[in-house]
Amino acid sequence: SSKITISLASALGLEALSLNTKVILGFPIFNNNNKIKNWPSIKYYCQYLKPEISLKSLNEKYLLHKINVLKKMNRKDYIRLTANCRKFYSESPTLKKFMKNIYAN
Repeated sequence: SSKITISLASALGLEALSLNTKVILGFPIFNNNNKIKNWPSIKYYCQYLKPEISLKSLNEKYLLHKINVLKKMNRKDYIRLTANCRKFYSESPTLKKFMKNIYAN
């Protein structure tokens, strides 16, 4: 029920993005500072993130600025901004795949 989801290094943030939830993703923090040396897919997670939804620092002013930008952004503009990200990071479900998963479980 939150208006903005903040995720530092979790695929759950990408799931929230695919559901059109306003998100701020922290993958670039780890990509830029080489804090995680054995995470080769970090570049993949950063590849299509827009600057408006990605964190490069945990500085309080910087974080508050990111939150305020997203809070002020209307839903239509957010959907447009993140369209390419959602397309890259999530797969649109099809009824056939959905039914297969239901019956498999």
